[in-house]
Amino acid sequence: AVTELKPVQAILLVAGRELNTKLRTKAFVIGTVVSIVVLAAFVLLQASGISDSERSDVGLSGQATALGPQIVEAAKQLGHAVEIHDVTDPATGEQQVRDGDLDALVTGPVGSLQVTVKEQLATELRNTLNGLMQQQILISELAAADLDPKEVLGTASAAQVKVTELEPTGDDQGQRLVIGLVVAFLLYMALMIYGQMVAQGVVEEKSSRVVELLLATVRPWQLLTGKVLGLGLVGLIQFAAIAVVGLVAGLATGALTISGAAIGGILAGVLWYLLGFFFYATIFAALGSLVSRQ
Repeated sequence: AVTELKPVQAILLVAGRELNTKLRTKAFVIGTVVSIVVLAAFVLLQASGISDSERSDVGLSGQATALGPQIVEAAKQLGHAVEIHDVTDPATGEQQVRDGDLDALVTGPVGSLQVTVKEQLATELRNTLNGLMQQQILISELAAADLDPKEVLGTASAAQVKVTELEPTGDDQGQRLVIGLVVAFLLYMALMIYGQMVAQGVVEEKSSRVVELLLATVRPWQLLTGKVLGLGLVGLIQFAAIAVVGLVAGLATGALTISGAAIGGILAGVLWYLLGFFFYATIFAALGSLVSRQ
């Protein structure tokens, strides 16, 4: 006589079998590793692109060397990092610009700066140099008019426009969009891969007559629930591993600065995965039960 298991015990038994079997497969391990490597490479590429676009190597020659600290500080206020290099020979500095060792070469007197670039001058750096040059010209004019340059410049710098934002959006809107797209893509892949895995598992058990042995001890709904639960946990483990690695890599490289939104996005993704997977996986399993071969 075959002893019938209790419902919860039967479901956990089937789920444990699926979990133990799938986690040890090469497909799961290789798929998880490849996904993590691809995601980490994408994050590093994004961080590298952000870093390169917000940083400039600037060579200073002649009288322009006196502006080094001011250029660094002014560019920093615009969110642009500048590294200064002293260049003794302008011809050598021009060759460094051609070779890509310098992004820009600044020469000439303080009130009439000349900039040499290979292709295009970064907007933040252009605004920085223009502002410093205009400031130097203004100081000279104020001194010639017997006015105190510091007092006049202090009054001028204190004047700020008043901005009214009708529909304000945070500076992190782009990052939130990327987080949402990544989570949505992971959800889609998890639902498709593991949903089809549920259907294939049902068909394989039918074709190998394993289901006849299983149904001797468990009921059909218990077998279905256990299979969906086990494969759902496998997908959740893979989803969580990829998401955590992506979060850590993004925060470590500086490509991600809104950790709260990222964690919230991951938790929301887990919630929607649980709801979506059990819905779609049940449909996949039902469709798999209607056929005898893959």
